Amino acid sequence: MRLALVQVKKWSEDRRVVDLLSTISADVVLLPENWRKGVAREEELFKFFSSLPDFELLVPGAFYVASGGETRSRAYVLRRGRVVDYCEKLFPSFAVGEAASVRPGNKLCAQRLGWAYVGVLICVDIVFPELARLYAVRGVNVLLNPANITADRIPLWRSIILARAFENHAYVAFANNVGGLYADGRPVLGGSAAASPNGHIIAEGGDMEGVVYASLNEEEVEYARRRRRYLEYLSSFNSSSVQL
Repeated sequence: MRLALVQVKKWSEDRRVVDLLSTISADVVLLPENWRKGVAREEELFKFFSSLPDFELLVPGAFYVASGGETRSRAYVLRRGRVVDYCEKLFPSFAVGEAASVRPGNKLCAQRLGWAYVGVLICVDIVFPELARLYAVRGVNVLLNPANITADRIPLWRSIILARAFENHAYVAFANNVGGLYADGRPVLGGSAAASPNGHIIAEGGDMEGVVYASLNEEEVEYARRRRRYLEYLSSFNSSSVQL
């Protein structure tokens, strides 16, 4: 299975992104968080989605969406050009002031694609191991993270996806913007990456707009599960039996 992590310039025009996606050959495609400017209405996003090339599974980023008088951060999942599901950011960031204007979400999602069971966590939600584990105990073995991370935090983010991948017997990958700036002046310069279930970074992006490809295979997931059995241990774990 081929995964494409798409690094786009922050606040790109829709047409530019459509053109970039048209060059991609992959089964699963992921774009970053908030590459599109502002807060959108869902119908506006759906109109944009209808112009995108078809993929087996596409997460065209995460967006601020106006919903019932509130703003939420949502990532939609498309299958062959059709919106089939969405997830929300459960924990908007306090560090960058997002939590002041974005309502915490309450929905995650997962889609089956052959041997892969694909889930999504938006940006900082990947920092919470409980959320990745929530997916893993339900069988998710590919976890996608649309992100908007500053260059100084890329080593940290790669360490996080390595940990989430290793502890959950899953592939974990994030796609990041390029050419952006945080309010404090720190630059966002790509650095997208994918981690394997066995603790290796298998794909890395540079600091330019473009596509990073990773090859995912079922055998690597099965090997991790057989060798370490973390999830198997947890299925019979009773915390009340532990003295503290």
